[in-house]
Amino acid sequence: MENAFMLDTLKLHEKLVLLALHGAKGRLQVGFLQYGIAASMLAELLLEQQIELTEGKKNIVVLKEGATADEPLLREVIEKLRASKKNRKLKHWVTKLAAMKGLNHRVAESLAEKHIVEKEIHKVLWVFKARRYTSQQPRIEAQLIQDIRDTIMKPSENTDPRMVLLISIAKALKILGKALSKKELKEHKAAIENIAKGNQFGELTKEIIAAIEVTVIIAATVPAISAATG
Repeated sequence: MENAFMLDTLKLHEKLVLLALHGAKGRLQVGFLQYGIAASMLAELLLEQQIELTEGKKNIVVLKEGATADEPLLREVIEKLRASKKNRKLKHWVTKLAAMKGLNHRVAESLAEKHIVEKEIHKVLWVFKARRYTSQQPRIEAQLIQDIRDTIMKPSENTDPRMVLLISIAKALKILGKALSKKELKEHKAAIENIAKGNQFGELTKEIIAAIEVTVIIAATVPAISAATG
């Protein structure tokens, strides 16, 4: 039960990075991970009722009065929202927060501070430094994988909304294969698609995933267009 308790204390963006590190030999090599982290941080603030989304098609993020957080990165996000001259769309904030310097490593380092992973610095070609984060708590990592598998394979009306969001964001980033085999992903495709739809946070999940997909498409397309027209 201690593993489950420790896992429950992690924020959504920390769980996402822990999943991204699974089976990766300590390397953060997930494409567009920063967009998933940005969306996860906003989702965490929504679940903690520090921000809200306006109803309708615009999906404007509104910071609640007196909003605060007990985690440094989330406090930084709140300050960015507070400093904005006007309320902006969810997609805007996913893009802006994803551009925070060293975001992927900052989340990984927060896991290192909690002794879940250990940060190691290796030199590549005796010049460049590469950071790796090796597991120090394999049971916690295993518990995360098991929770993901159980949520997908044993659907329940009382599913943890954070797990729903984690699975949905992981699907958008194409890293659910870290928890399920290709065969299992195919067998449970319908369940994965339906997880968010049947949850009370279904609309929230839909909007967050849409924001990720749009920003990822833009991020992938703009360099290609620039190269073609340059």
